[in-house]
Amino acid sequence: MTLDEQIDIFSNASHIVGPTGAGFANMLFAPQGCQATVLVGDNANTNLYFLNQIAHAFSIDLTYVVGSEVAGRFMPAVHNDYSVDISLLDLAIG
Repeated sequence: MTLDEQIDIFSNASHIVGPTGAGFANMLFAPQGCQATVLVGDNANTNLYFLNQIAHAFSIDLTYVVGSEVAGRFMPAVHNDYSVDISLLDLAIG
């Protein structure tokens, strides 16, 4: 997807939902008051600071849904597989 396409999609979003990662930085193009729900594994090494800063600076309503790491599927630190409880996701996105 081109940068212009990403800007167009995010600038028209009322809700953004997805796994944590650099792509979530695109929420800076979202309108104020947009709801952003970030899926993230329960790992102490996950750095969420930059997402919090972007959300605050651009008045984005940011929520995290924390999933449990999947046993036996370990990669380096924050890249471990995880699963998210669907009922928690439902609550987050209302």
